[in-house]
Formats: sequence, structure tokens, C-alpha cells
Amino acid sequence: MSAHNRIARAPGLISLGLAILFLGLSPVWAQKNREQPSSPYVGSDVCQPCHDEIFATLSGTAHQCLLDEAARKGCESCHGPGGAHVNGNGDASKVFRFADASSAVVRERCGQCHQNFMGQDAGHQKLSCLECHSVHHYQQKQFLLNLGKDKLCQRCHQH
Repeated sequence: MSAHNRIARAPGLISLGLAILFLGLSPVWAQKNREQPSSPYVGSDVCQPCHDEIFATLSGTAHQCLLDEAARKGCESCHGPGGAHVNGNGDASKVFRFADASSAVVRERCGQCHQNFMGQDAGHQKLSCLECHSVHHYQQKQFLLNLGKDKLCQRCHQH
């Protein structure tokens, strides 16, 4: 083949190469678009890789059932839908954070499951649940208490 024939065929080969490249990348592009959740809920298995240490704190606690029962939404039962958080590259403002919430909002969130326990203990109806409890940073696993019960009560109740 002469140099003239090769140059004449070059635009056709370039077009063919671009078409193959485009068609080859189409499934990759479509797959990336499918990764964006259509539901605002993503599931705890999506949360775990980035929050593995926090995820592990649920093991052996009463809240482990949130991860075990198919009807529950796992992490999203408490923190709300995680789709915007995931799609926002982990933007913390895109998911409910208890540390940023008022006492009333925390009580409302916890009360969705714990309505039978809200403030029963010694008139604590107006306190935030986080005054005594922590789901992920507890000192005492039973009841998810921030401190041992004696020390916890002494913070407010001096003898």
C-alpha cells in the first residue's frame, strides 16, 4: 500500500476508532449512571465501607436489629436517607446528624422506635436522649449509657 493510500484511509480509520471507543465507553457511562441511587435510601452496606468503626459499635447492642431485620432501614432508620450524602461525596450536611440537632428533634427521632421509654426515668422528659445515651460512643453497652449509671446520675443529681 502506498503512502498516498494510507493517508487517504486515515480519516476513515480515525472515525472507526472513535466509534469503537464511544461504543466501548457507553456501557461504562451507563453503569456509572446506574450507580446513582434512584431511591433516597442506599442501605447500610453502602454506609459500612466509610463508617466501619461506627458500624461495628452496633454489634451486640439492641440497635443491631436495625441491621439484621430486612424491614428496617439500618443506619438510615436513625440518620434518614443516605442517597444525597453518598452522591455528595460524604457531605455530612446531607444526612441527619444527632450531634447537630436540638433536644426536641433528638427526642422525636428516638421516639419513633422508643416511644414507650421516653422520659420514664425520674422525670427526664425534657432532656435530650443524648444527655445519657449514645448509640455509637457509649461507655456501658447495656442501655448505651455515656457513663456508668452512678457517674451518669451524679452529673446532675448531687447527693
